[in-house]
Amino acid sequence: MSTSDADVQALAFDELGPVEYLIVEFGSGQVTGAAFHELLDLVAGDHVRVLDLEFVGRDAAGAVTLLDPDAIVTAAGDELAQFAGASSGLLDTDDAMVVGDLIKPGSIAAILIYESVWVAALAAQLPRDQARVISMGQIPARELTGVVDGAPA
Repeated sequence: MSTSDADVQALAFDELGPVEYLIVEFGSGQVTGAAFHELLDLVAGDHVRVLDLEFVGRDAAGAVTLLDPDAIVTAAGDELAQFAGASSGLLDTDDAMVVGDLIKPGSIAAILIYESVWVAALAAQLPRDQARVISMGQIPARELTGVVDGAPA
């Protein structure tokens, strides 16, 4: 018996939600806990799970370095301290160096890899109604410009 791609994908969503990344550049070279307030709310509400949180810096001369994430989150304040040590192994040094090349000199980039836990929870409930997730994707923000603003609330 063969298993279709949709079956495999549906099984994966039952156990693990979609894993995505977000990269934020701090042009001031300082990471603040306030910038992550919404993330903290999502984690507290069990909507997302932080898998990796890494930081890359680019000095005035353009050299890129991987920064100590525990030191950054500790310096940013108590709110971010819960993410100290968040490392799943999905993000490697080469990935971080590529991100470092994208930021301006004097900046720090936060690289966040997270799981959308709510999707796995939803997918686990669907079989009760003989339903399943068969596909999922992401629409680039540039394609949504103007469309979302005109949509009904």
